[in-house]
Amino acid sequence: MLLGQDPQYAFELIERLHLHPLIFLYEHSSTFSSSHSSPPSSPTSPPPLPETSISVTASNLLTSLLSPMPPSHLPVLHPLLRLLCVSPPPLPPHSTLPPYPEPTPLPSAITPSDSTPPLATIYPHTLKRLYLSCGLLPLYGLNTVEKKKPIWIGEKVVRDGIKGPTIDSTWCRKLREGWLVLSERVKGFEEKSEREDRVEIGTFSL
Repeated sequence: MLLGQDPQYAFELIERLHLHPLIFLYEHSSTFSSSHSSPPSSPTSPPPLPETSISVTASNLLTSLLSPMPPSHLPVLHPLLRLLCVSPPPLPPHSTLPPYPEPTPLPSAITPSDSTPPLATIYPHTLKRLYLSCGLLPLYGLNTVEKKKPIWIGEKVVRDGIKGPTIDSTWCRKLREGWLVLSERVKGFEEKSEREDRVEIGTFSL
């Protein structure tokens, strides 16, 4: 479903038919919150079941990033925020495809004078992994134990459940690690802004 022509609609069907636990299969009772560096020492109940609707929201936003003219129910984005999926170039035997293509001009209907930033064009296999990461987003807060080491449950889902290649599970793990860093930065910025607002309110009250 996620590798078809309309992965966004696939996510809507997955959510509507409650298929997320069957497609992204894992043993929830063996998970623990990723806020812990190791599983709890005393027996506890597993974390609450993940909110799978977040996958639909993420896939909608990703689709809007990829569409020059997004559907009416999706936000309209600045052209420089959009992603362009391009076909890989022909390569000599045994050569490695770079992770990102060279910058390409934006369609003339958008901004004929600009070109896309280097990381704004992507290959189809990267697009597949981005949509896959949308499906794994509800599992970002869950870890499990494998070979006596805590690992993110999404890695196990991709490798053992979906049977994806190792590069897919590694790619999704790296994306989650980047999300964790950005989340901490955004959280710190929001807390700093809130403190400054309180100081300003206190100044006005004086």
